Amino acid sequence: MAGLADRVGQNRGLKTIAALVVAGAAFLFLSLGLYRNWQELARYEWRIDHRYLLASSAIYPVAFILIASVWSLVIGRLGGFSDYVENLQIYCYSGLAKYVPGTFWYVLGRAYFYEKKGVAKSLTALGSLWELALAAFSGLLVYLPLTICSGRMYVGPLNYLLLLLIPLGFVVLYPPGLHAALRYVLKERAENISLIRSRDALAWIMLYACAWLLGGLAFYLQTNMIFPVPLAHLPAVASFLVISGVISHLAFFIPAGLGIREVSLSLLLSYYVPFEIAIVIALIFRLWMTLSEVFWTFVALLVCRLVSVRTQ
Repeated sequence: MAGLADRVGQNRGLKTIAALVVAGAAFLFLSLGLYRNWQELARYEWRIDHRYLLASSAIYPVAFILIASVWSLVIGRLGGFSDYVENLQIYCYSGLAKYVPGTFWYVLGRAYFYEKKGVAKSLTALGSLWELALAAFSGLLVYLPLTICSGRMYVGPLNYLLLLLIPLGFVVLYPPGLHAALRYVLKERAENISLIRSRDALAWIMLYACAWLLGGLAFYLQTNMIFPVPLAHLPAVASFLVISGVISHLAFFIPAGLGIREVSLSLLLSYYVPFEIAIVIALIFRLWMTLSEVFWTFVALLVCRLVSVRTQ
């Protein structure tokens, strides 16, 4: 595993260009959708219910802490560094790099900070790969029952992502599976994978699943802030957020899934909302999510700093 962290940074220029092209194409598609339906947008009676915005904003910090806690548990198990406050700080600092064009800048940031704490870069990179697999697998697990509960199975290419449940489940729930996959793909060993137990993975999946569900609820509330959607469609709307989030995780070379999430959300939400309104909702949700992440990141860093001062 000695070269895993270095492989992460290879061909950054080409990957940055690819990310910008994909994100640009996505926003071009959204712009054309707004342009072609501009008259409908102009005629729409905009009534913003700020109560839904406040409710969704109260949900975000809970999901934020759940996901940060999973990372702390992962690096604690793999790297032996279990200081939650320190892990939260590093998670926050490196998380800001997700919006920088390129691949895995946040992983390189984590590797830099953890190396100062005595954790090898290879273990940090391995933990980040594990975290990505956890996020995708738990999202697919949540998406399936939400789609069933919605009473409407959507036939389309997105549902083929469910086929990833089997290989991702093998990798996540059976730690030697990830070891074998990394050895096959990277031609390197990953002995520290043996430190992760299946019960650890199950607990982390449950935490991630709760975060996905909270995110889906937040998106439903934000949708109702602009356009009323009956409560009966909550599972469907929440599933849209989950599957679009899984896609953006898998498209990890796009900074924070920029553009990918908005296009998929707009297309899926158009089942219940006019397409042009769906685009606006998706863009507003992206803005809200970005501002919320930045705000709560700085809040978490401030709290960590206060805790560190008190314990000194």
